[in-house]
Amino acid sequence: MYTKVNRFCKATISAILALVLAVPVMAFAVDGFSLNGAYVGGGGGQTRIQESDGSGKTSGKAFLGYEFNKTFSLEAGYVDLGKHDISGGATVRARGPFIEVLAGFAASETIGPFVKAGVHRLKVAAQPPSADLQDQDFAPVWGAGLNFNIGKHVGLRFEWERFKTRRLDSDFVSANIVHYYR
Repeated sequence: MYTKVNRFCKATISAILALVLAVPVMAFAVDGFSLNGAYVGGGGGQTRIQESDGSGKTSGKAFLGYEFNKTFSLEAGYVDLGKHDISGGATVRARGPFIEVLAGFAASETIGPFVKAGVHRLKVAAQPPSADLQDQDFAPVWGAGLNFNIGKHVGLRFEWERFKTRRLDSDFVSANIVHYYR
């Protein structure tokens, strides 16, 4: 089962990467190119790994994205889910890149809930080294959140994301600041 999910994630990330690379090339070819629709952001929060002692650890992420319209966006970034103590006396750290597709629903001009899904390639490292905990592979990520537009160029985003790996499932709750190029 895991190999099927792994193959699906590899195919999905390949398609998304092709799209991420093709859109800017096509945009530069179009006369009057602008960054209208692009955004950057970052933030922090707490991560809980299900196999840990249950305490949340400080985590952070940075991302960039492009809004194709009011509904769909494409986002890529880097996340660090922090260090977690798990059973058996080991410490685990997970971090790496991700790519996600967001679907937003404009509740008003300033508030909009969204859902997201994509793939990540987190590197999971354990101390002391443990072969069954070490991991770096493509795996799914999904989540939901609420976006608050403070003005034309600035927004606050509150979100929950689930990062799955072969052995560890991580829930990341974060608050982020987003700068829009509109």
